[in-house]
Amino acid sequence: MTTAHGRSSAMEWWEPAGGEVGYDPYFIKKLVIDYYNKKGIVANLHAKKPPKEVSAKVQKALS
Repeated sequence: MTTAHGRSSAMEWWEPAGGEVGYDPYFIKKLVIDYYNKKGIVANLHAKKPPKEVSAKVQKALS
C-alpha cells in the first residue's frame, strides 16, 4: 500500500526535528477516516449549505 506521501508501509514511521520517532499523523488520520467511511458513517458536509440542510444530513448519518 502506498500513501499520498509515497511511502509503502502499513504503519508509517516519521522522525520529527527532535529525533524522536513517531507515526505519520496524516497517515493515521487517513486510516481512521477510511475505516469509518467504509462502515458508511462518514457524512460529507458542505460549508456553504444552510444549517437546516446540514442538520438533516447529520441526523441521517446518526440514525
